[in-house]
Parts: sequence; C-alpha cells; structure tokens
Amino acid sequence: MASEEGLKVDEEGFKAAMEKQKETARAATKAKEDLALSVSEIPEEVSKDSNATVYDGYDNLKCDAKVIYILKADADGKLSTVDSASAGDDIIAVCDKTVLYATMGGQIHDEGKIYTADFEAEVLSVDKDAAGKYLHTLKVVKGTIAKGASVSIEVDKKNRMSIARNHTATHILLSALQKTLGSHVEQAGSYVGSDRLRFDFNHSQAMTAEELVKVEAMVNAKIAESIPVVTDVMTVDEAKKSGAMALFGEK
Repeated sequence: MASEEGLKVDEEGFKAAMEKQKETARAATKAKEDLALSVSEIPEEVSKDSNATVYDGYDNLKCDAKVIYILKADADGKLSTVDSASAGDDIIAVCDKTVLYATMGGQIHDEGKIYTADFEAEVLSVDKDAAGKYLHTLKVVKGTIAKGASVSIEVDKKNRMSIARNHTATHILLSALQKTLGSHVEQAGSYVGSDRLRFDFNHSQAMTAEELVKVEAMVNAKIAESIPVVTDVMTVDEAKKSGAMALFGEK
C-alpha cells in the first residue's frame, strides 16, 4: 500500500520501536521497578530445584510455611543463597507453601507480610519461576530469619480485594465490548492492579464516543447488581458446558 503511494516503510525502525514498546509493556507489569534484587539470575542450586511451591491463596489469605531458600545480592548485584537474613536486608525467600499471588497473566502480585513471633518482612514483589517456585522479594523490617525456619505468610486483604475487583471488571468489560462491538472482540492482554486495570482488545477501528458511553453504562450497571462471585473447580469440558469462555489457549 505504501509503494502504491510512492512511500517507503522503515521496517527496521518499526521493529526497533515495537521492541521498545514491548519492553515498556513488560516493565509496566512490575509494581516495583527499583528493587535491589532481580529474579532473572537465580543461583543454579535454586533454578535446578524442580520442587514447586504449593499455592493456597485461592482458598486462604494466611498460611504457615517453611523457608527453603534465602537469596541475597552481593555488592555487585549477584544473587547467592545464604543461611540467614536480618533487619534492613533485601532478600528473596522461597517457601514450600504460599498464599501470595505472583505477577502473571497481566495481574500484579499480592502485597502482604511474612513473619514469626520476633521476625517480620514486607513483601515487595512475588514472581514465579519455570519450575513453579514462588520467589518472594522481601524487605526485612524486624528480627532475623534462617533457612529452614517456620513462618506465617499473610496477604494484605484490602489490597487483594481491590485487585480482585479489577480482575472481575476485565471480564465484565469484555462482555460489554462484545455486545457493543461484536463477538469478534477478544482479550489481547491486560494489566490488573489494585488501583486500576488496562484492557487490550482487538477491533478494526477506534471506538466512538457513543460506544464508550454505552460500554461504560453496561459495565457500571452490571457492577451495581452486586452479583455474588463464586469459585467452582471443574474440568475444561465441564467448564465449557457451563458456558465458560476460554481465551488464548487457557488451561
């Protein structure tokens, strides 16, 4: 189309700009970009451990767990395993169990705390590695913690519920968009945080002002119904039979 108009397309420039945008989008899903620790260079001892963390956060907001690994960065920023950490330290803790949701699927991680009678750490972020281990980035605010210790892990309920409301709102928004623009509309990405949501979707053109008003009204009307949100665990086939929608190859 460009050549027909006597124009040239800077493909390399486009690719560079696209990659920059992808990096910006990836960075936007991280709540704290200034963390002292990075989960990209986990020590081999930890990365090769295939034991996944048991996640119990769908049913509970608090659990007891055992500390399996404590990771700490040296002066050069290199992560290594340590036996203990004290007040003021930034660490990554891997436990056998957690209730803290990790950043994934466009949804931000939970906030909360990990503590004992004489130890407390603030949760800065939570990530999940390929083996299913939950990597809790923590700021130790009180006491000392040692590898193998038994701890309590607790979710910040107010923050969790704010994230949950925005998560549910993305589903309501998708339904309203499909009813307004057509059944071809599908979710192409999202950001779900405690303060806002961003919803990416495919459509052939920009929405009109009238369409925006209509969708907003539909979403607000559905929210106002205060419909109970319930959880049912079932097979994929059972879910589809019940009317559930699966997007981009969801399991």
